Amino acid sequence: MNSNKNTYLFSAIVVLAITLASAMLLYTNYYFFGQPISALGIGPTALLFNTGFFISAMLFCLYFLNSFLDEKDVVCKIGFLIGAISMVFMGGIAAFPLNMVFEHVVVALSFFLLIAITILVFSIHGFCKNKLVSLFGFAIIVLVLFYFSNGSALIQKLIVFFFVIWILILNRIKDRMH
Repeated sequence: MNSNKNTYLFSAIVVLAITLASAMLLYTNYYFFGQPISALGIGPTALLFNTGFFISAMLFCLYFLNSFLDEKDVVCKIGFLIGAISMVFMGGIAAFPLNMVFEHVVVALSFFLLIAITILVFSIHGFCKNKLVSLFGFAIIVLVLFYFSNGSALIQKLIVFFFVIWILILNRIKDRMH
């Protein structure tokens, strides 16, 4: 077991949580239910949000890359590699803020699509032989599909929140297996 990967994962989550909470509190006109997360990257909290979001993305990427290197199972390796690529696109959300419309839409949609594919790989493969965890993964994928169809800011936030929970569960299960 690579303890660095756990450090990367928990650091990524802490940075993300502090970044989102701080930016939402400091952006006085931010409407939680109506504005996407990335709106925090163009308002008065742009520097805070974009910096923290980018750092968090790179820490998540390091988690996925370290997990990829530690993994023996080929299908899981594929899942971790896709996860690492998705985190590069997460970093792209900070690098291409919402006011850079075309670039932002491309990286944001790529991020959500690739985290859905990451979850799909692990859920179908049955990484833990745990149907409940696989069903949770499929529920997140349904949320991503719903988000693609309507662009709901609340659904977007739920996907990010549930993805963090899912990755913590994945990490715990994978650590127990090694």
